[in-house]
Amino acid sequence: MPPRRPLTPQTAQVTTASVEIKTLTVSGKQVTMAVFRQLYEEPLYDGLTWELQGTPWCRVNYHPDRCGESSRAHEHVVWQKGSELRRARINQPIDDVDEAPVFGFDDDAALCVAAGGLPEVDVSPSSLWYQERKYSLSHRWLTFTLPALGRELEGKLCIQDLQLGGLLDRRTYHNEQRPIQDLHAQLHPDGVGCAETLSVVEERANQYAAWMSTARQRWGEVLELDQVFIAV
Repeated sequence: MPPRRPLTPQTAQVTTASVEIKTLTVSGKQVTMAVFRQLYEEPLYDGLTWELQGTPWCRVNYHPDRCGESSRAHEHVVWQKGSELRRARINQPIDDVDEAPVFGFDDDAALCVAAGGLPEVDVSPSSLWYQERKYSLSHRWLTFTLPALGRELEGKLCIQDLQLGGLLDRRTYHNEQRPIQDLHAQLHPDGVGCAETLSVVEERANQYAAWMSTARQRWGEVLELDQVFIAV
């Protein structure tokens, strides 16, 4: 190997890398922060289907309001709805069905699972959750795991009936199992109803698996959008 040439002012060379900075322009004019703040904020995707509600333009590392105390990874996207521009915040998805929407209410299935009528379904005793709105209780749900086809499918069974929700509360936090067992015996006096309920649970598990898979796909598409800068 030949000896290296000594580094001297004559042999050294500094190379400047060029970086392309893209700015957001409309009709040939740069969008300023004052204009950007006036854009309506609206979801880019349908909450149930993940269908696009318009055409995404770009990512912008700016938000006129605080993003909150959460350190959740997210992106701010500018998108076009018809002839108007919108902005939207899109959170990085996590594998948690509690964040998924409500596909329907399954009170009977939740009761059957909570009472142990479906041994194929695994449900934690502390898996009862609820969402509160400003003035009233919205709904509760049970999270469950369904081992199937060599993999575990996770989902949630949303509960609309307040009485059933109260019974599940007492079962979860006070270990009062008997009222749930009695109510289940009235609902499914034999094993036929339980067998039919299993198909409902499987459908919900597949829905949530598909929803979370699409969420990850959409997040990847968002990251592929160009990052642009807002003019001061």
